Amino acid sequence: MMQISVMSYTLASRPDLYAVERYPEIIAAAGGHAVNWVTTYGESPERLRRLTLDAGLEVGAFTFALQSFRHGGSEREALQEAELRFAEAAALQAPVVMIVPMPIDGLDDRDELRRRWCGLLPQLALLAKKADTVLTIEDFEGEKSAFVTAGDLLTAYAAEPSLRFTFDIGNAAMGGDETTAAAALGGLISYVHCKDFYISSTFSDGAARGLDGRFYRAAPVGKGDVKIREAAEIIIANGYNGFADIEYIGRDEEPAEAIKNAADWMRKTTLFI
Repeated sequence: MMQISVMSYTLASRPDLYAVERYPEIIAAAGGHAVNWVTTYGESPERLRRLTLDAGLEVGAFTFALQSFRHGGSEREALQEAELRFAEAAALQAPVVMIVPMPIDGLDDRDELRRRWCGLLPQLALLAKKADTVLTIEDFEGEKSAFVTAGDLLTAYAAEPSLRFTFDIGNAAMGGDETTAAAALGGLISYVHCKDFYISSTFSDGAARGLDGRFYRAAPVGKGDVKIREAAEIIIANGYNGFADIEYIGRDEEPAEAIKNAADWMRKTTLFI
């Protein structure tokens, strides 16, 4: 079984409703076991860790994007930024770090984008080792993402063998069958995101286009078209029993409600606790 965790930005998507210090208590009330802190929101990592532990939770992971790299900065600038973020991860004592492999402004060639990211990974791995954490990237959403399919991710693994993956079940559907991708990545999965989508052949407001040409709009976890249960069965069969994040930034449900409903649904599958 996997343990239920929550991505902090599920709550951070509505700063008008929730202050950062409330995130852990909301997650704990829903029966979650951990927080994946997505940046520090201007707080010290030490304070975020204290808030997490005081709520009876664990720090499941720490997630960030390299904004300088995303906006066309040099590798040197990206590594300077990454060094700061890994210091925060170390202060949080996060066992896993996920760097969001976002597209680079003005670069539409997926192969070239992947090449650039792969060139950065060995140096990022050294920073992860220094911070005593596991470096992961995810299968990021959208047709312009460098890493969508299992094959894309395995190219990154070939570039840096210490790399592991945060497997986003919802995003995997954008590049093919999510269960096939889960099986292909096997024991390289070190963290899981449970994200759901309404999938359609026609565009709707807020939807992202996948590599398959279909459109993906955020759905509350368990209420969309992604095969979360089936993929989770494969991930568990491959030996993973760590954290699985609830990830949702849609507007069909308010975040706290969406987290509670998702956690209830996940427990009913008997694959998550």
